Amino acid sequence: MELAFNPQVSAAGANPREQLKGLSQKFESLLMAQVFSAMRDTVPEGEGVVDTGSAGDMYQDLFDRQVASMGTDGG
Repeated sequence: MELAFNPQVSAAGANPREQLKGLSQKFESLLMAQVFSAMRDTVPEGEGVVDTGSAGDMYQDLFDRQVASMGTDGG
């Protein structure tokens, strides 16, 4: 199986295997953030880590994304 890469979006100096690894990690991070969000939806209101509201929701989303990113960088 051969993968075609668009040269317009390729990173300078990176070979296709490194590009694929980087994109795979970003995709895995996105999936993990979605899993965290779905799990957080199962927690009853008022029993989460931070208060609810737009600022609290934004903080939780950013926190989930950061934790997911850190979890996928390690291997």
